[in-house]
Amino acid sequence: MIAALLGAGPALDLLERWQARNVVSQAEELARQQMFQEAITRLDTALKLNPTSEEGLRALAGIYSRFELPYALPIWRNLLQLPGHRDRDIHQYIDLALKLQRFDLAEPHLAELLSRTNVAETTRVQALEFFMRQGDFTRALEFARQLRDTTPSNNLHQIRVVRLLLLQGAENPRREAFEILLRLRKLSQEERRAVLEILSEATEAPTESVLGVLETIPPPPDAPPAEYFLRAEVLAKISEDSSRQWLTNAITRFRDDTPERQAELGAWLNRIGESSMLLHTYKLEDVARFPPVLATYLEALARTGKWSELQTAVAAPLPLDDWLINSLRAFAAARLGQEAMAKEHWRRALDDAASDPGRIRSLGDLSAKLGATEQAIEAFNLLTRDRLSRVTGYRRLAQVYERSRDTQRLRAVMREWSAHVPDDPVPDNAFCYLSGLMRRDVEVAYERAKGLMDRLPGRIAHRTTVALLELQRDHPDLALQIFDRIRSELPRAAPQTQLVYAAALAANGQSEAAKKLVETIKTDSLLPEEQQIIGRIRRGG
Repeated sequence: MIAALLGAGPALDLLERWQARNVVSQAEELARQQMFQEAITRLDTALKLNPTSEEGLRALAGIYSRFELPYALPIWRNLLQLPGHRDRDIHQYIDLALKLQRFDLAEPHLAELLSRTNVAETTRVQALEFFMRQGDFTRALEFARQLRDTTPSNNLHQIRVVRLLLLQGAENPRREAFEILLRLRKLSQEERRAVLEILSEATEAPTESVLGVLETIPPPPDAPPAEYFLRAEVLAKISEDSSRQWLTNAITRFRDDTPERQAELGAWLNRIGESSMLLHTYKLEDVARFPPVLATYLEALARTGKWSELQTAVAAPLPLDDWLINSLRAFAAARLGQEAMAKEHWRRALDDAASDPGRIRSLGDLSAKLGATEQAIEAFNLLTRDRLSRVTGYRRLAQVYERSRDTQRLRAVMREWSAHVPDDPVPDNAFCYLSGLMRRDVEVAYERAKGLMDRLPGRIAHRTTVALLELQRDHPDLALQIFDRIRSELPRAAPQTQLVYAAALAANGQSEAAKKLVETIKTDSLLPEEQQIIGRIRRGG
């Protein structure tokens, strides 16, 4: 009897570990079927049975990481403390920490990996990303060169060097970057796309240099639509005539292609503001049997304000999801002054999408694109109620409020976001910055912002926020001192940082330098309170 009781403990532990492995296997299968909520529930059960289950911790952290949720960070840390963790686990933890701007969490693990005799390629790529995200392009370039020198035949490593040279913003690095691009040969589809993206971003590059590179990477006969579209966007920045020719070529090439490629063509034309060309290319009867193309056609009707035509089109049975049809009916009715009908169709659209976060997101995105701001807000608010889609909802809400210059609601959503996801410094810093702009809860915001800056002293955004709050606390000298460490980076900084720096200069009696600086700031994306600061600086107040 006593012997049996003494043996019950180890036997019970063994049974629970066996049960935990079975539950983890079930959860992994659910995750493969995209049933993530159900998988999380199973994994929570497995970890209650065996809190040190490496498979369970890895699977749960992987699901949360898939959605870029900070809930994964402590789970990864628990896994990394176990003897059975893998280097791949460390890399996934670092990857998520970088995406969430938790450089303090990534740095010690990255340093340990870099100290090894044989440094993995993935580690060098993450080190490059670590320094680039912090604005230290010089250190990032060191790792890009290491990657290139280790594997000279890898075009992607060469392209990484090019991108960082162009980020230097000086003439000699720019010349070196284009010399590298002109030497590249036999590029894959992924590599050609990366080069085109770089050319699209290189707004200060000489036209002849860009055209020279484009000539060396002509699209092959089997190039996908996205490559043609990206090439057209590059040309649009340097030559309107060439851009129109490529636009015409793209339409000619893909208008009679597969429905999937026709849909890509339609989505692109809508995105670049060429919805009229989409309507000129197709007729409703041509696309009515192909749902992806049909959806882009109906969106084009809305984008061009053809509300009566849209209402007629969606009144007939169409092979599209109910949420999409009802949302388009709602938008058309609203623009035609049929308010009761618009409200009813919108209610139906929300009901049709409510059970699927992906549909809710698409509903909100479509509403935002068509200027239905309040409907977009309503849809994105629904996303914030779900643990897995919560961060996506907050991000989308922030974008809507920024575009509509609604500082008050933007601050409120940042406060709610930071409360739900306290491990994410981005909404916390944004809440503090907006508090400074609006002169609301300045002391509370200052303490939070100071904590962020002390924890992540290299982040320009955090220093900007503390400087703004020091100005609001009537400490102009301290505000200016905060920029000392990052003064060399200010010419490439965001407009908000340059604005606060200019305000600090003005508050310290350097009015002329402040006025000169604000004349170079791009103001089209600034909030009303930021525009007011610029106005005061220009007036010398």
